[in-house]
Amino acid sequence: MFGNVFYRNYPFYADDNVIVFKNDEINMFEMLFLTSVISKIASKYSYKEQFRLNSIDKIKIPLPPLYNFKKRKYEPDWEYMTYITIMIYDLAEFRLRSLKNE
Repeated sequence: MFGNVFYRNYPFYADDNVIVFKNDEINMFEMLFLTSVISKIASKYSYKEQFRLNSIDKIKIPLPPLYNFKKRKYEPDWEYMTYITIMIYDLAEFRLRSLKNE
């Protein structure tokens, strides 16, 4: 609605102003990557111009590309998305542990 984007890995309830994306074929880290990219895009929306279901058709979600030589086209680089998100996740976890020990 206002551009808030969250990742949930547990059952939840939502009202009709919430758009839910579900994909069982990608892992948690890929979902976290997508959450951050969609959050950046959705941040331009406001009360006046809300992020709604019809907004989705108009946006392009930029993803890191990987060239598939067999298919002769670019595809999303899911491995990179996982790798970079794990690095950020581990760094944040390390920083939180160090703050608790201070």
